[in-house]
Amino acid sequence: MKIPLGDFGNVVGEGRRGADTSAIGRAVQGLGDTGQAIAVEMQRERQRLASEEQQERRAMARAQADNAALDYELEVKRREAGAAEDLTTGDLDPDRAVRRFDDEIAQIQEPEIEHLDPIARESLGRARRRIAAAGRMKVEGVATAARRRAYQSQFATALDTLGKQAGLPGADIEAINARAEAYRDLGRQAGLPPDQLGRALQDFKDRNWLNHAQSRSMAARNSLPQLEALAKDLTAADGYYASRLDTDRRNALLRGVQADQDQLRIRIENQALRVEARAERALAAIDRQIASGVPATPQMWAAWQAQVAGSQLTGEFRQRLDDEAEIQRVLRSPVDQQLRLVQEREAKLTRDGGSIAEAANVARLRRAVDASVQKLHEAPLSFAEERLGVENQPIDLSRLLEPGGASQVAALLGERAATIDSLRKQFGGSVPLRPLLPQESQTLASTLESASPAQASQFYAALRHAAGDDTVFRGAMQQIAPDSPIKALAGVLSSKQRALTLERNWIADDVVASSRDVAVTLLQGERLLNRSEGDKTADGKAQPKLFLPETTTLQASFQAEVGRAFAGRPGAAELAFQAVQAYYVGKAAQTGRLASSNSDIDLGLVRESVRATLGTVVTYNGNDEVIAPWGMDAGEFEDRVETAIRIEAKRRNLPWQAETHSRSVGLVNGSRDGEYTVTVGRRLVLDDQGQPVTINVHSNDPGERSGAIARGSR
Repeated sequence: MKIPLGDFGNVVGEGRRGADTSAIGRAVQGLGDTGQAIAVEMQRERQRLASEEQQERRAMARAQADNAALDYELEVKRREAGAAEDLTTGDLDPDRAVRRFDDEIAQIQEPEIEHLDPIARESLGRARRRIAAAGRMKVEGVATAARRRAYQSQFATALDTLGKQAGLPGADIEAINARAEAYRDLGRQAGLPPDQLGRALQDFKDRNWLNHAQSRSMAARNSLPQLEALAKDLTAADGYYASRLDTDRRNALLRGVQADQDQLRIRIENQALRVEARAERALAAIDRQIASGVPATPQMWAAWQAQVAGSQLTGEFRQRLDDEAEIQRVLRSPVDQQLRLVQEREAKLTRDGGSIAEAANVARLRRAVDASVQKLHEAPLSFAEERLGVENQPIDLSRLLEPGGASQVAALLGERAATIDSLRKQFGGSVPLRPLLPQESQTLASTLESASPAQASQFYAALRHAAGDDTVFRGAMQQIAPDSPIKALAGVLSSKQRALTLERNWIADDVVASSRDVAVTLLQGERLLNRSEGDKTADGKAQPKLFLPETTTLQASFQAEVGRAFAGRPGAAELAFQAVQAYYVGKAAQTGRLASSNSDIDLGLVRESVRATLGTVVTYNGNDEVIAPWGMDAGEFEDRVETAIRIEAKRRNLPWQAETHSRSVGLVNGSRDGEYTVTVGRRLVLDDQGQPVTINVHSNDPGERSGAIARGSR
């Protein structure tokens, strides 16, 4: 493409034409006018801009003034809140609150704001003054409220202090209530309405009088006179509280006082009854102690005296002291004298009469003597410990078969025998020889229960050797008789160390058994009859029913053998039958003699059993049967009886010596081995003193004089 050049190429100048200058002049003139107009316009524009800038500065100044007013208001409110908080916490005195607020507000500087017009500046000043005045009014209100709270607190504190004073013992309620009235002005300053202030003061006074009356009620709770005085002050027209408490309060208090009176009367009555009951219990304890025969210790008397103190039984307590002293004097005398004295006192009381106290004293004496005698006869060693302070060193019977054990047991048994001998000398010869303490006799019975017949026989022999004589040994056997009568009898038999002819034969040798053999047989039979739990569970143990016939059949045979030997003594008969039954079973087991039926009985073995365990049955003079001492045949027995009767008749100067061979003379087994009571025609023979005549076929054999267990014991 070809770009056109136009007329921009080389131009050939033409000759200068003549110019038109008028047009130029006009143009210049027009330009001058235009410049002047522009200058005026520019001046106007500058003035307009300056006015707008001034307005903007004024507007900014007003805005700053508004913000300054808000800032001032915030500062005032902050100081207002600080004053309110300090007034609430009590850190600021209400009287200083406004002054402190004014001082703090005065420290807030007024801001310097440029271009702020006078009108706006005056408006800012008025706003600050208005804000400060509003804050000051609020602080004044809070201060006033705090001042009232302070007055109210002082008013309440004052009344509380007076109320506490009114609660003190001996307080003057009249004076305290008068002082409370002086705080009425303080209540007014606290802003309390007149009716509320009056009610508060009246309630305070009423409460003081109520507390005063209640304090009196509490103090008088344990005093009937004080309660009665308070009841009068509450009810009487001229009573102390008649014009001081309203009717409702007085009635409420009166009900409490009356309840306290009733309760106190009941308590006083109950206390009196308790004192008497305690005294009665003390006297009952004294009576039991006196009746036991054991003297009371001084500590016991002191305790009883304290229990009786204040009661109506102090006189009876003093009488018990005298009674106990008298009874102890009686208990230190021989037993026969004790019993005789009691009988004399009872006879005199029955014959001549007496008071209830005298009858009670005689009854206590009877109980004390009976208890003392019972203790003396049942457990003489315990009696010696309790009444005489004798110390009995325990005997360990389990060591009897150990080396050296028998000698130790022997020494202790000797001491026991000496103690009982001293009791006999002091209290009479009726004190039994019981050388074992109760717990020791129980141990002995338990030992024999678990021992085999051979072991038991060995134990009996060792005990007999340690005892030293038959009387001590048999005394020990008698102690276990109530629990193990057959074992006790076996022990007595084994201690005899004698032989017994069980069967006499004309051609063959007599059948003779030692006392120890009889004891072993007896123990074997007893073990079969009364098997222990171990025996019942052991294999191969023989059953008693294999050897023993029916009990009633054996009893009939036993009765046929002994006849009337146990007439009037059912207890002794029962014990004797048990011994015969045990021997029968033991001997049948030894020989293998089995019972073919319930009625199959070996009469010869029954006879042997009676002879071996009890002794020979003798029909003396053709009268009732008696049992001779063990091992003594009929001939020897009759000879000894004749001699003993003759000696006793001579000693007692009886008129019937010539009748000693009469068929009318009979015998009754006594309570001791070898002892018999003489009868004529089944009537007891009495001496001049009215006492039954008794003989002892062991009179020339003192070693045999001891109590029987199976034949004579009851």
